[in-house]
Amino acid sequence: MSFNINEQGPPVEVSEDGVTTTAPHKALLILAFIAGLYLFLLSLDAFTASWRLMFSVDAANEVVVGNIGRMLENPLLGFFLGLLITSLIQSSSATMVLIMSYVATQNAPVSLCIPIILGANVGTTVTNTLVSLGHSFSSEEFRRVAPAALVDDIYKIFNVSVFFVLEASLGILTGISGATAEALNQFSGTGSDEALLPDFVGLLTEVPMAWWTAQAESVGSGLLPALVSAGAAFMVLFGGLNLMGKALTRLFADNIRNQLESGLGSPGKGAFFGCAICWVLQSSSVTTSLMMPLVANRIATLRQAYYFALGASVGTTIDSGQILAYLKYGAAGLVTGVVHVTVNVVGAAAFLSIPVLRELPISLAEILGNWLSASRWAPARFAILVAATFYGLPILLIWLI
Repeated sequence: MSFNINEQGPPVEVSEDGVTTTAPHKALLILAFIAGLYLFLLSLDAFTASWRLMFSVDAANEVVVGNIGRMLENPLLGFFLGLLITSLIQSSSATMVLIMSYVATQNAPVSLCIPIILGANVGTTVTNTLVSLGHSFSSEEFRRVAPAALVDDIYKIFNVSVFFVLEASLGILTGISGATAEALNQFSGTGSDEALLPDFVGLLTEVPMAWWTAQAESVGSGLLPALVSAGAAFMVLFGGLNLMGKALTRLFADNIRNQLESGLGSPGKGAFFGCAICWVLQSSSVTTSLMMPLVANRIATLRQAYYFALGASVGTTIDSGQILAYLKYGAAGLVTGVVHVTVNVVGAAAFLSIPVLRELPISLAEILGNWLSASRWAPARFAILVAATFYGLPILLIWLI
């Protein structure tokens, strides 16, 4: 990209394709991107509000409490409950706080936390897949974004499955968490009640979401209000993604690829930036979803999105809100924290450093993404896969177990 100085007017930026962008036009594009990003973040909160019209945190607590006895006999039930509840309330943090508070207040075995945490790790990826459906109106964009949404799912399924087998056969997570909790228990409950960082996303969307929630609750609860709210959230999502994509493509068509290659090109750099951004935003689902419009518009690659997601999986375990929760709930909180950190940090390190593991999720995501995109009904295929994986299969297995 080069810069020409026009004596008759403002500086003009000339891209390699010959298209010029004046400074005022560039400012408008930046404002358009910010507006699109805001709509995108707002839609994610709106989706969460929509789901909670059908399935609230209180309802999730009732489901867990009603199955405590069965979970003690069969940890697999806890895994699928963690997956399903997190998919429904779209917050792994809320799921873990739910189980931590129950174990801490009811003096239940802390081993209850472990399978639910593993399931919640998979359930939190549902947000990516919902965001990718926002690109379903463009077959080309959807073809590119589908593998990027799937790669995080595939990585977490593999990672969690390995740890579940190790826990079921050797009790490795129970042993690690028990020893750590015993050593650190003297410090539990002494932390500040204030998080180190505010919930930036929540602060940005607080006012419109208060109005949105009030309108939704005035209609009532149940399937129909939830569907209406989710439909409106999807339209906001589509509008935000479309605005972001067009602004980014026009604004950074030439040099953003070089910037991303420098910042996210290597596994270590990509993971670091994903971890740092997730630590600030305090939400792995929001962080990883930010990459979807970049991939859809050819600005980022599948590999860059994958490295970024690996880092986000680590960042979500050490954000200030999580650390505060770990300290607040005594032994249950410490066990949860140790398991959460161990699973995500060890898993990310292994998948980043071992070549075979590093390439496996990418290859499978490309294969599955290409199969899903091979039909004009690709979005429907994808939606069915999401519904079956995050809702249908867990419900069926919970019923059978």
